[in-house]
Amino acid sequence: MGNKVEVKRRISRNELVKIFEEIFNSLKKGELRFENLTVSLPEELEMELEYKEKKGRCKFEIELKWSPQVKEEPKLAVKVGNDVYIYSAICPHKGARLEFDEKRGVIVCKEHGAEFDPRTGKPIKGPVKESLKRIS
Repeated sequence: MGNKVEVKRRISRNELVKIFEEIFNSLKKGELRFENLTVSLPEELEMELEYKEKKGRCKFEIELKWSPQVKEEPKLAVKVGNDVYIYSAICPHKGARLEFDEKRGVIVCKEHGAEFDPRTGKPIKGPVKESLKRIS
């Protein structure tokens, strides 16, 4: 499964305007920026707008759909002793960028504090349960 970011929180109308402005500004640059996610967008996409009232509540949904653009996945090469391990540089938890902490000898996601074993890619610490995607 790919990246997924879902946010549910109570906000003021002014906060909503700020969020939409940030999203709108990123759309003008050909990308979608939301929370910690940045996705390149194609020139054309499909849009659905839906308003509904149900059980005393109103809901307005904006849905954008497109086929993801194929681009090379960022990689993280880690040398442990004489061995080199190459993983996807994207954290499986929320899609943040991974780094190798040479002092501690672990792969880290600074976004949420996850740590991974550089030899196996298995999680050592943090909320992530999934191992890193090994490339070679």
